[in-house]
Amino acid sequence: MESSGYTHADPAGSGGRRRVSQFGSGFRPPAAPVEEGKVYEAKIEDMGREGDGLCRVANFVVFIPGTKVGDQVKFKVTKVLRRVAFGEVVHE
Repeated sequence: MESSGYTHADPAGSGGRRRVSQFGSGFRPPAAPVEEGKVYEAKIEDMGREGDGLCRVANFVVFIPGTKVGDQVKFKVTKVLRRVAFGEVVHE
């Protein structure tokens, strides 16, 4: 039988083997709750290191330049990364 992955000893020491891909443990963070191009509304809670306003959508951090703590903003998501997103204020 041909093996198609790496194996490592079971960390619990039970003698079993578990399959581990070449890319690590296989853990993937959950998908971002925001989508690029969509509009959301949130309150700016904090400031980022670069001075951008920071809000959260379902606990997911979104940075929005040109805002300050306490602002209630409507914003469009411009970029989504694994752990954070970036947006811009939508003026109506």
